[in-house]
Amino acid sequence: MNEQQITRVDENNMKARAILQSLIFALEKDADPGEEIDVLPLVEAACDYLNDTNRMFQEWV
Repeated sequence: MNEQQITRVDENNMKARAILQSLIFALEKDADPGEEIDVLPLVEAACDYLNDTNRMFQEWV
């Protein structure tokens, strides 16, 4: 992997982690009893970053 790909992997992981931490915070702290939180877009966004990282590793191998 070159330096640009390594940077992209790091950024993808940080973005995915931030999205998932936001989701956890929303579920634990922000949600009112009975309030519905649409978690699917957040999970999909985190998965998109992780899938991008996986593709780069598959191309590298």
